[in-house]
Amino acid sequence: YARVHPIVTPRFGPSCTEEMLGSLGDLAKAHDIHVQSHISETEEEIKLVEKIFPTYQNYTELYDKNKLLTNKTILAHGCYLSDEELKLFNLRGAAIAHCPNSNTALCSGFLNVNKVLKYNVKLGLGTDVAGGYSASMFDAIRKALIVSNTLKINKENEDGLTLKEVFQLATLGGSQVLTSLHNGRFKMMSLDKQQSFTDLYPDFVEESCQIYLSEGNAD
Repeated sequence: YARVHPIVTPRFGPSCTEEMLGSLGDLAKAHDIHVQSHISETEEEIKLVEKIFPTYQNYTELYDKNKLLTNKTILAHGCYLSDEELKLFNLRGAAIAHCPNSNTALCSGFLNVNKVLKYNVKLGLGTDVAGGYSASMFDAIRKALIVSNTLKINKENEDGLTLKEVFQLATLGGSQVLTSLHNGRFKMMSLDKQQSFTDLYPDFVEESCQIYLSEGNAD
């Protein structure tokens, strides 16, 4: 099972003691393995982190100081990350999994994808079926576009994301998040740095996505 790897998974910051987080960080470092967890999904979660861990400047630092923020770290949500936190994500090479379906279903918040990409943070789409209602990546694409448009309507962004940009988050973005650019289909297709699946099959991608987004059926 060459593509199956172990991953260190603290449920999320507030569910762990500082000692446990530190031990998990040591484990991940010793075996050079991936880390996954949640971060800044809700404002209440952030307040809880501040209460339990008052010596840390922010939520991201909690993971960073305990060796859990690395170039193999994938943290879901990130709806309320500050500029300073995004800079730290970029510095460590850590990634965010954007889960717009669960974020809206649970009224958690909106991830500003434009802001995340401005700091060159690795970003991919997630389904988070535990909190959402669909395992379909097409559905994640649809909801990501809706969230982006909502931020535009609320004047938080000048422009919304395009279908091509969101499709790239669902494909190449996910590969970058998993630090697997040299594995699987992306290597077999021999894409250069300026290409994506949409560049190779623009008509197919555009038509299939548009059909699903309007009718809920990509067949």
